[in-house]
Amino acid sequence: MKLSSLIQEKQILLNDERISNDKELFEKASQMAADQFKLNKDEVYSSFIKRYEMGHDIFEGTFAIPHGRLENFNDLIIIVIKTKKTINFAKGEADFFFFLMTSNTGSNVYLKALAGIVKIIKENKDKLKNLISPEELLNVINNSNIKLEESLTVAEIMSKDVFTAKAEQTVSQILDIMKVKNIKYMPVVNDKEEYIGKIDLLDILGIAYPSYLFLMNNLSFLSNLRSFEDFIAKENKVLIKDVYIAGHKRVIRSDASVVELGFVMKKEHMHYITVVDEKEKVIGIVSMRDMLNKIIRA
Repeated sequence: MKLSSLIQEKQILLNDERISNDKELFEKASQMAADQFKLNKDEVYSSFIKRYEMGHDIFEGTFAIPHGRLENFNDLIIIVIKTKKTINFAKGEADFFFFLMTSNTGSNVYLKALAGIVKIIKENKDKLKNLISPEELLNVINNSNIKLEESLTVAEIMSKDVFTAKAEQTVSQILDIMKVKNIKYMPVVNDKEEYIGKIDLLDILGIAYPSYLFLMNNLSFLSNLRSFEDFIAKENKVLIKDVYIAGHKRVIRSDASVVELGFVMKKEHMHYITVVDEKEKVIGIVSMRDMLNKIIRA
């Protein structure tokens, strides 16, 4: 089964001028779903709002994927609405919405559809912004050839915006990158861009504390900031090669299933895991936040 088989022209509303806020948007999507699939509009609306209140991401500037779950429902519904003007949505603004409704227990098909829609948005955002007819959207979706039977893979939920560290860089340089990019984990690579280990803020923080301190049960005697003063003095001199954690057990392939991903993260107590290709080159990162937002609470 393909994603295109779940979307018909009647499930698409483009360039609507009447929707001016998120409440009107959810009312319209709920009405369309209720009318076309013989559902209770109030239940659909309530389901969308319940999930909306948890927060939503905006993709590629003005795209969003609101979704909900219904009790005693065993199907997957997709409604597409494009508003004439951008409206306030979640913590941003959006004008293109792919609504998904599934069962309360969820399914692999739902997760594949969600990942497929994100892929379509990222690969066709300019086409989508200039759509005039539902037929054009259906062509975009059909040409994307998203298959729903296959297992969800790491590649479909990983972040491809990866910042890597080199062994010869200083801790100060890496801290600057982490600060600017708002990250706290980086894969460490060699000159061939192959994964050799990882560095995170906890690893770096170890510079501030001599190893013998970890043998003590009470550190109340450390009442001043001497440790951090020493840390600041060292950060321009200490290299990543002196503090990073080496080891290839901390990677996963992009074609691995999300079931395997969850098992590895739990077994190894990992909040982040680096994704590599067959040549051990870094191609992505998956975090526990990705697992939460894109799988557990998708």
